[in-house]
Amino acid sequence: MRKRHFLVCILVLIMAFLLVGCSGNNEPAAEIDNKTADNTAAEENSDQDQAALKASVEGNVENPYEFMLSDFKGQEVTIEAEMKKECCDKTEAAKKYTGVPISAILNKAKPNEDSTKLTVTSADGYQKNFVMEYVLQDDSLILSEQEGSLQVIAGDTEKYDGSYWISDVVKLTVN
Repeated sequence: MRKRHFLVCILVLIMAFLLVGCSGNNEPAAEIDNKTADNTAAEENSDQDQAALKASVEGNVENPYEFMLSDFKGQEVTIEAEMKKECCDKTEAAKKYTGVPISAILNKAKPNEDSTKLTVTSADGYQKNFVMEYVLQDDSLILSEQEGSLQVIAGDTEKYDGSYWISDVVKLTVN
């Protein structure tokens, strides 16, 4: 009988220590771990978002540099553009897009006079060439943030079909 009382007392003391140890924090441990994981994930996503919105200008230029669209505050334009599909001569309905003219981005890099083309490269390695003369004169050829990445919007359907609307742009190379 004494052994049973002794064991009951020990169990009561253990439970009391457990309750006292857990009561010092108002949030359950799982919630704390979730908040820490959420904060870490949010920071990683923010870093990835920032990386997705950066690109570089390089090649035949005086000032190669890395940029974000926010570097061109006040130079944004809004255009109405429709994507002309390359395959079937169909056109998507016109929409308004806001972005920075690629000519403004290139002018900051100061392309050399003998440059004849611009190669735009996406994150997956897809590349498209543009005639440099047209790019420097065309304010409807813009770089815009679309769905969390940089995208070329080619407003002039006479010069550019849908294959020039490049998503996930990471590099502009002047050749």
